Amino acid sequence: MSSHMEGGSTTRPPLLTGTNYSYWKTKMKMFIKSMDEDAWRTVLTGWKRPVATDEKGIETEKHEKDWSKAEQIAANMNSKALNAIFNGIDINQFKIISACECAKEAWEKLQTAYEGTASVRLSKLQMLATRFEDLRMEENETVSEFNSKLCDISNEAHGLGETYPEVKLVRKVLRSMPDRFAYKITAIEEASDVDSLRLEDLIGNLQTFENKLNISRMDKERKIALQSVSDTTTSVPTAPMSALEVKLTKSMSLIAKNFGRFIKKNGHPTNSERKPRTSTDKPEVKKGIRCRECHGYGHIQAECANTLKKQGKSLATTWSDDTSESPRIC
Repeated sequence: MSSHMEGGSTTRPPLLTGTNYSYWKTKMKMFIKSMDEDAWRTVLTGWKRPVATDEKGIETEKHEKDWSKAEQIAANMNSKALNAIFNGIDINQFKIISACECAKEAWEKLQTAYEGTASVRLSKLQMLATRFEDLRMEENETVSEFNSKLCDISNEAHGLGETYPEVKLVRKVLRSMPDRFAYKITAIEEASDVDSLRLEDLIGNLQTFENKLNISRMDKERKIALQSVSDTTTSVPTAPMSALEVKLTKSMSLIAKNFGRFIKKNGHPTNSERKPRTSTDKPEVKKGIRCRECHGYGHIQAECANTLKKQGKSLATTWSDDTSESPRIC
């Protein structure tokens, strides 16, 4: 679950952590100016406690009750700026400026602590110049990330007292893009005046081109993925079988082999039934029942002609025997 992000407070000064001085310096400047422009002017020009000069020319600090209206306003502006600085640092930085009564003095002490003297600032500017010249956009880097690095160097240089002109930043971007932006860079240089091109317009143009490249790359990857899935489904590799599956496969192969041998030896039981008839073939006669006497088909023994003939001969013999015998007279 993403946390809710908020910007900095408009009522609290930015906090100096020890590693963000260049950012703190810019933000604190705007924070003091937002309170009162005269307060920031006090940081630049300084403030001293009002003094009074006696007849002998000796200066003594005025008591606060003797301050004029203008002196009270000036003291109030200094207090506002100093209070903002005190509340924008931690305990370690507070030890450096805790004895300061002037906002300008506190500001300069912090500046010296984090930016160094003039020679140290010059050395830091030279290091920033080297980073600026060596800066290149990486192949796996976005335009936004590269722009952030460029702005970091520019802001640090500005904090040290040197400002990079916008045309210098624009030309740095144009010559620091990777090869995939070569066509776009050429088109920009031919279509517009580089010296009048604003940095934000250039970055926006490059980001639009970068989005188009990403969309095109995603389409190609999607097509390749779909093709891979299609090839995989058409030729699925056989998974290794378990021991039980191997035994079942061998048994089924043996049964199929024996059944084939049986068919070759005895013939298929339905081959004769499914064999097509030709014009020379005689129609098959349904045999039906079989006679026990003549072993013919289509009748029973009682209806057989042989049986009837035998019965006729038997009756004739019996009748002749009866008629040939004469009756005896006792």
